Amino acid sequence: MTVRKVIIRSNQPVYKQVRLPLPGSVLVRTGQEVNIGDTLAEAVLPEEFQVFDIVNQLKIPPDKLDQYLKRLNGEAVSKGDVIAQKPGFITRIFRAARDGRVVSLREGRVTLAMGERKLQACAPVAGTVVEIIPGFGAVIGLTGTLIQGVWSNGLNASGSFTRLNFDFNDPQQRGQFPDVEGKIIYTDALISPERFRMLLAKKPAGIVLPSLVPALSGCH
Repeated sequence: MTVRKVIIRSNQPVYKQVRLPLPGSVLVRTGQEVNIGDTLAEAVLPEEFQVFDIVNQLKIPPDKLDQYLKRLNGEAVSKGDVIAQKPGFITRIFRAARDGRVVSLREGRVTLAMGERKLQACAPVAGTVVEIIPGFGAVIGLTGTLIQGVWSNGLNASGSFTRLNFDFNDPQQRGQFPDVEGKIIYTDALISPERFRMLLAKKPAGIVLPSLVPALSGCH
């Protein structure tokens, strides 16, 4: 794929929307300055689920399920708590494997949500929070350089924007490759997969190209 015309505009307002894939809590406010990596919003999710088929495992009639349940939907449980029990010559017991909460009692099955993990939406750029997306995240505003293109790998990077003045076809420049580590570099040279790998080895923060061969479209 080829960009017929690369348009670069400096000192332009840039707005970046950052949001969770599901509802959570927004941790920032409008007007707040944020840095790369700052948490804008987070959602707390169960780390794992435990499902127990009471009707089939305890061999009880579905209409008598309530007689054997020891915990109600929404109730917190601790590790080892009895969730369901069927007394008899051989007592059958279902216990919670970890601390958690009963999140479902449905069709003879009990589902426990146990542990927790945090899903976070973090700032990919430094800037100012200009808008809150209630329950999901925020919009960050900043001043930067806009580059018009037709494809990207969807990742984020930051660094000084630098034109790569290097002639890959000039043998005199061998061994004189400039320092590009941590920079976002632009070159109008035709980049082959071999040259692209050489660029990646120099650890730039990002690479902007006027053309892209199919073999490079999967590279990050």
